[in-house]
Amino acid sequence: MAIETEILAEARLRREQRLHRLATAPTVDVVGVVDSQGVTSGQLAGDKLVELRLTMDAWRIHHADVMQIRPLMFTRLVSQAELDRFAQLICAGTVVCLRARFVDDTTRSPEALLEGFVGMATADDELNEHAQRLRDQHRAVVDDPLLGVLTFDRELGGFEGSCQWNDRAVSLHLAARESPAIQAAVETARSLWDSQVIWDRRIRDYAIAILLPRKNDTWLSENERRLTADQFNQRISLHAVTANPDGSFEFWHEAGDLFWGHSILISGNLTDGLNYADIPG
Repeated sequence: MAIETEILAEARLRREQRLHRLATAPTVDVVGVVDSQGVTSGQLAGDKLVELRLTMDAWRIHHADVMQIRPLMFTRLVSQAELDRFAQLICAGTVVCLRARFVDDTTRSPEALLEGFVGMATADDELNEHAQRLRDQHRAVVDDPLLGVLTFDRELGGFEGSCQWNDRAVSLHLAARESPAIQAAVETARSLWDSQVIWDRRIRDYAIAILLPRKNDTWLSENERRLTADQFNQRISLHAVTANPDGSFEFWHEAGDLFWGHSILISGNLTDGLNYADIPG
C-alpha cells in the first residue's frame, strides 16, 4: 500500500507541475488536424476529475504562415460531462480551431492547455488537404518475423495483431501510424518479446506488490478469504499489450472477479522499468 501511495503521489505532483507550467503560458488560437485517436482520457485512482487528452497531427498558430507537421498534445482536467461534450465537438480526422495556452520550447515536444473549442476550420486549405491525405490512407501492414502480421486500424490509430506471449495468444497494439514511429514501436515490442519470461515475472511481481494489498484491504467479497500472492497470481491472465515508440508499454490483464470485473493495467518503460498499476473499468 505504501508503494502504491508513493507512486500516485509522484504522478499527481508531476501532473500538477506540468499543468501549472502550461497555465502560465500565453493564450492563442491553434488550428490543426485532430489525430486518429480523437479525444481520450486518463484518471488517477481516487481522483474525481479526468485528464482530457488529444493530439493534433499537423497544426499552425491561427493565421501563421507555416504548417507544423509534428504532434501537439492538448490536455485539461475535466468532469465526465465536460469530457463527453468535448468528445462530441472534437472528432478524429477533422480540422478544428482550439483556444489554448501554448508552450513550445527546445527541451520537449509542444504542449497546450485546452481552454475551449472555437469551431471547425474549413477555410484552411493546407490543413484540410493534410486531413484528407490521412483519411485516404489505405490499411497498412507490419510483417515482423518475431511479432507476426499486424494490420493498421485507423480508428485505434495504430497496428493490431495477435502474438504468443509465454505460449498464450494475446493482442498486440503498436501505438504508431507513420515512420519512423512505427519502427520505434516495433523495437519496443521486440525488446519485450525477446525477454518475455523476465518481463512476465516482473509484471506479475509488481501487480502483486501494488494490487494484492488493495484486494485484501478493500475488495474482498462477503465471506471471501484474504488471498496469498500465489492465489492472486493464478487469477490474473494477460490479454493485451500496447507498445509505444518512446519505449513505454502497457500490459492489460483479465482478473475475473478479483476486482469485480475491472481489468488490471501495468505500465512502464524499457529504461526505467515498471512504474504504474491500476484497475481501470
